[in-house]
Amino acid sequence: LSYNFTLGNPGTDQAGYFVGSSSGKIELVQGYNEHVQDTLSPFSGSMGQRWMTIGVGMHLIRNGENKPVDKRELHYLIQDLKRNTKLKIRTNVLLSHSYVPEWAQKKWPTLYWGKGPDQHFVNYDIDHPATKILWDKVLSGSVGAISTHSIVSWDLVNEPGFPIANSSYTFDKWRQWLKQKYNNDIKTLNHRWNTHYKHFSDIPSVQPHAPSSPPPPSERHAWLQYADFSFFNRNRTTEWMSFLCNTIKKYSQLPAKCTAKTANHPDLLGYHQGYGIGRLDLMRNVMDYNGCDTRIIPVDYNWDFPYPQYQKGVYGIDWTALSSSWDFMKSVAPSKPIVEMEWHSVETIGFVGNYTEPQIPTAANFTAALWVAFLH
Repeated sequence: LSYNFTLGNPGTDQAGYFVGSSSGKIELVQGYNEHVQDTLSPFSGSMGQRWMTIGVGMHLIRNGENKPVDKRELHYLIQDLKRNTKLKIRTNVLLSHSYVPEWAQKKWPTLYWGKGPDQHFVNYDIDHPATKILWDKVLSGSVGAISTHSIVSWDLVNEPGFPIANSSYTFDKWRQWLKQKYNNDIKTLNHRWNTHYKHFSDIPSVQPHAPSSPPPPSERHAWLQYADFSFFNRNRTTEWMSFLCNTIKKYSQLPAKCTAKTANHPDLLGYHQGYGIGRLDLMRNVMDYNGCDTRIIPVDYNWDFPYPQYQKGVYGIDWTALSSSWDFMKSVAPSKPIVEMEWHSVETIGFVGNYTEPQIPTAANFTAALWVAFLH
């Protein structure tokens, strides 16, 4: 039995379903994102809601460089945490990277980019020296105050992606990284890249891009340049996330668990490798929980998985992309829990029909989806 209700337009991410089980327990399944606050009730925890996300960002320090964190905003966070605890709901704290205070933008004019460089929810230069100064100010003034409450995880970034680099600070790091990799031997780099630089400082501030694939012999050197940049790009973003995690743990009064919501994609690694996300290193060495965002992708969608396909409509859900994503994550870091923070199990999933125009899920969809979640 399922009963649908919506908050706003039908088919939005805030649609929810009451689902009755054979044991008589009622679960509330809502959207692909976390529960919206408007639907919280004294029964939320008992109806299956396990956690909710609250946000911490640079808005906490918007009052000025020499001012403490905004006490009113901090009060709101603490109230949310107390409410969640009362409702028996654990809290995920998501760091927000979309806002930079005006005073900081004036002091460091090249820090804030907005949404131009396509960093997907990160609207500033992560390599700018001011980034660490600002986040230390935010976290030092907030983590200690809220970490005494029921927090299950600290989500460092939502769906990170860094396909484009155009910061002078990034390219300075790039040249230093190359200098270290090639043991300060510019001749070795020139041989690998088929270039004629005299010094590492001569390497231009231009991001190498992938040539055609498979590359002809004439483009082999271009591929090697792109490979170097891809490794560097993943290295710098891992360093940034490590800084955030270590800073949270430094100021937390209780043991803090870090995660990052990375998107599971049909090719598992290829998408992330090109987007500057060193997923293997993050899962093995940085994160305490391995967070993700997974869609239930139809079998007739654009597949990159090397797995046998089944006939469309055989199962209650299309489980291959879902299960193989989680299995892959578990194989990389077997001892670390997988935290599915944006499971597209209700809306925008394409249970049947057109992937971009999903239909209302049926009881069979819910049964299969809940079993898949339980088994993993």
